Amino acid sequence: MKGLDGEKSQNQVERGVSSGFARKASRATKFLTAGAALCATAWLGYQHCRALESQPHLDYYVDSEEVCPQADRLVPQDQFGDISRFNTAEYRDYSLSVYAGSVRVPTEVYDDMGPVDEDPRWNIFSNFREYLKGAFPLVYEEAKVERVAEHGLLFTLEGRDESLKPLLFMAHQDVVPVPEETIPRWTYPPFSGHFDGKYVWGRGSNDCKNDLIGILEALNALLEQGFEPRRTILASFGADEESGGYRTSRFLGKEILNRYGEDSILMIVDEGGAVEEIDGNLIANPSTGEKGNIELHVTINTKGGHASIPPDHTGIGIASEFIEMVESQPFEPVLTEKSPFFLTAQCMAKVDDSMPKQLRQDIFNMGHSCRANHRAIHELHKNKMYRYLMQTSQAVDIIHAGVKINALPEEVNVFIDSRIGVESDSSEVKNKMNNHAKQLAEKYNLKVEAFGETICDYTSEEENGGTLTIDTSSETLEPAPVTQTIGNPTWDLLAGTARHVLEDFLGNDGEPVTVAPGIMTGNTDTKHYWPLTRSIYRFNPTRRSMAFNEHSIDEHVDLDTHIEGVAFYYDLIRNVDQSDAN
Repeated sequence: MKGLDGEKSQNQVERGVSSGFARKASRATKFLTAGAALCATAWLGYQHCRALESQPHLDYYVDSEEVCPQADRLVPQDQFGDISRFNTAEYRDYSLSVYAGSVRVPTEVYDDMGPVDEDPRWNIFSNFREYLKGAFPLVYEEAKVERVAEHGLLFTLEGRDESLKPLLFMAHQDVVPVPEETIPRWTYPPFSGHFDGKYVWGRGSNDCKNDLIGILEALNALLEQGFEPRRTILASFGADEESGGYRTSRFLGKEILNRYGEDSILMIVDEGGAVEEIDGNLIANPSTGEKGNIELHVTINTKGGHASIPPDHTGIGIASEFIEMVESQPFEPVLTEKSPFFLTAQCMAKVDDSMPKQLRQDIFNMGHSCRANHRAIHELHKNKMYRYLMQTSQAVDIIHAGVKINALPEEVNVFIDSRIGVESDSSEVKNKMNNHAKQLAEKYNLKVEAFGETICDYTSEEENGGTLTIDTSSETLEPAPVTQTIGNPTWDLLAGTARHVLEDFLGNDGEPVTVAPGIMTGNTDTKHYWPLTRSIYRFNPTRRSMAFNEHSIDEHVDLDTHIEGVAFYYDLIRNVDQSDAN
């Protein structure tokens, strides 16, 4: 949007030639302020590069053998049957029965659901609870099963050695809703759990009833063989992950914290990164971190009136300019060793022979050379998925404005979802929005209230453009603590088990599987469990090439990759139970 508010233009005509200087000064200030904002967003990357350039090895050459260290394959050594037990027709039929059966029980959750003891839409989880009890009677017999916040489920299989920290599995019972108007577009009904001989179809088959059922299948298989764990095993299943986890999952986290205390859990395994295929190579990508989240609510209040005599810019016009500023000034990408994606990128470069040689070398060297770091970021940034693993995102998702075609809008509401990069925090997002607001305030004679404070006021008796308010629309979540992988025995347990199962169950054409830490752009229920442990892994032991359409029409998963996931949980339990790690 160009030009000035109508009232302001009329006033400046009376000032004569000085108005031209005022406009030029305002534009100069705008460009200087925008430049300052961009510099601020790049400050962390600049500091990182200064540290690199201060080192004597600017042209340090990193060999591929020095990056992406791998844990040894870890095959359990105990008296229980190996994972070949899951590779039979009999087991396949059993797994299909309990997995597809879970999909047939609708467990949709909505953002506007009220308290669990008031909103009848929660009652569907009683049906799912009864389904699980019927599908896994042995697990219910051997484990203590508790209801937390009415529909949250906490399974406890007590260990023999109380000195060992428990192992905690997580998954969620709920699924995203299926809009009624989309049902005719499904190949099979969304809650049919249809099996076509290869795939299980239906909402939740890929997010994340496959994980929840897989965990219970693994426990059931061990209990059938008389398994009595040394280490306590917990399984926590919330009922509202898809709406933030504030009705059940939060209370499950609090219950476990009250019972066991801070840093009391050996490791947490929840849904998250999957098994990717790059240039014919399998890369298991457990997420060891999550981006933060801040939801911004921008309100612009301006004078109303009849639309036949409008100002040069209505509230909607001013809001449009604010949105244009947001979208035209993205956050700068940053990639340092603090981010799990740093190691992901190095592992990709190591296994992907099709990657250009210069890019491979830059990724290998990006921890030692600022120039290599810049070049690597520049190339990786071209891929949208990689881009938002390196930078804070901002998406304008909702706009409310206007009530009648011939009435000027008196209030405009804009909602912006921002996912905060792991090298940043919410203050960077707030500062950027404040800078945008200040520029508009000067241009349109606005008062700005940002996050509970008045940060500028360009209104006067003669020129009162209105008020621009910025606040958060929900609880702000800073980036998650990053789980360290180097020298962490829990990473060796997880990665070693993943390598063994992925190489030995369905196989990888005789090639080794790479395991690399990753980062989640969204958030899981683990945000309610951070105090419990320093080792949180978000991992779907599912091959991405065999699981489709999460949150979308025709969601479906290959039964083979689901059963491979069962094998992973089965051997992870065994490996952790044999370990003395604490």
